Amino acid sequence: MQPPIPNGTVLQGHYRLVKVLGQGGFGRTYLAEDQGRFNERCVVKEFIPVQGDTYALEKSKELFQREAATLYQIEHPQIPRFRATFEQGRRLFFVQDFVEGKTYSKLLEERMEQAQAFSEQEIIHLLQQMLPILAYIHGKGIIHRDISPDNIMLRERDRLPVLIDFGVVKEIASQVQGAAGQVTQGTTVGKLGFAPSEQLQTGKAYPNSDLYALAVTCVVLLTGQSPQSMLDETTLTWHWHHRVPSLSPLLIQLINKMLSPKPTNRYQSATEVAQTLRSLTGLVQPAIAPDSKPTTLQGGATNITGKAGASVQPVRRPTATRPAPPPPRRQSNPWLGWSLGIGAFLLLAFTPWFFINSILKDSSVKKSPSPVATETVTFGPAPGNSPTPPPTQSPSESPSATPSPIVETESLNVPPNQAKVQASGRTAMGKVKRYLINGRDGQVLTVAILKGAVTLDIRYPGGEPVEGATGVGSWQSPALTRVGDYQIDVIAARETDFTLEIGVQTPNPTLPSNPTLPESPSPSFPPTSEPSASPAPSN
Repeated sequence: MQPPIPNGTVLQGHYRLVKVLGQGGFGRTYLAEDQGRFNERCVVKEFIPVQGDTYALEKSKELFQREAATLYQIEHPQIPRFRATFEQGRRLFFVQDFVEGKTYSKLLEERMEQAQAFSEQEIIHLLQQMLPILAYIHGKGIIHRDISPDNIMLRERDRLPVLIDFGVVKEIASQVQGAAGQVTQGTTVGKLGFAPSEQLQTGKAYPNSDLYALAVTCVVLLTGQSPQSMLDETTLTWHWHHRVPSLSPLLIQLINKMLSPKPTNRYQSATEVAQTLRSLTGLVQPAIAPDSKPTTLQGGATNITGKAGASVQPVRRPTATRPAPPPPRRQSNPWLGWSLGIGAFLLLAFTPWFFINSILKDSSVKKSPSPVATETVTFGPAPGNSPTPPPTQSPSESPSATPSPIVETESLNVPPNQAKVQASGRTAMGKVKRYLINGRDGQVLTVAILKGAVTLDIRYPGGEPVEGATGVGSWQSPALTRVGDYQIDVIAARETDFTLEIGVQTPNPTLPSNPTLPESPSPSFPPTSEPSASPAPSN
């Protein structure tokens, strides 16, 4: 492979290289400053095709542009934005945003130095943040193929995980070598131990291949162990949860299903995992974002196995306590006795008055029903047929129900002369933005997310969920057989802006190639309808 480009080199006239961030078998990743954007920091990734092979170079260019065009469609706040591609000196480059933070592998390394790993609450938080990202890219037909702690960063400014490095370079190298008939080790997309068997053995990857890799990532962060030390390569079964004995059984079950060797036995979508996870979050402590500094686990495993395989006790930092102040010195004060006596007399004198006054106030308040009590009465029988609710009853005594999400509904209309319309808005957790669009028999509805970290739930008229259209990033219906207002629910894990593109296609009626028109009835005439010649008059 060619040597690295020296620091300070300016590529394309405005990308000044600062340093090398990483290196693989087919190129390097550089930190750069974009002089055309006020020296904004960015990441420049290079791919070095096989030198001296014209076919490999041309094929690499073709695949590089194709992969870059696909990734350029991604617009998610937790994925670095892809900016540009270029070629220089027989090397191919693409540019993306720089993320300030640490990878989860670096965070785990720091914790293992303190004999610590990630807690259950932190892993739940990671899943809650990563699953919507995967649902978004899978909805666009994109599979990451290389999820691991190395490719997830904890962003410094908002403490959110960011998914990086979509394995473009490895994918291109693998396809180029495959097209040239070469067999080279190390070009398989995905890390050994993290990628599932179907990806490593056949090169095929599915949406739940990413779910498998995410589950391995969670196991590694929970245990601090390498995947190879927990995977039985003969049976492809995982032995890990005994290393974290205090883990919730439901979380263990969820992760184990994501780790199933057969893709058909795993969850089939990130949305399906997220729905299962919601039932779990109420049984554990609230999910929290990890700290970049090593922290003592709360409620985690009693024993965490270190890198060398030895069982070590997590270090628990003692809480610093301040010494109690010495008791104050007693001084003889002749006025102290008089003050205490007067205070006791006043207390005894005024206590009955305060007690009686509070009873009178309380009874006067309870005699006039509050608006809340009136609201409660409206759900019971008619006022004339039922007694007044007892004054001691208060809303706080009734069990608190789980709050339902706030649904904001808006009707959309696609003009007949316009194929698609765009709808923009803002939503957040606990709030659903619902669009109603009328569908008629035979029409085709389409909807896609153009912007925003949101997912879509599609429902038939009447509210029944459309099968396979829950938590999706885009959807296209077959020819409609139900008439009415279809519901498009926009759902987000946090407050965000979004833009949708919604279309209604009405197929043109098709006529047969040789249409047979109905014959109009023609009048029938009697056979003698034609006049016969009259005999000539005789003289």
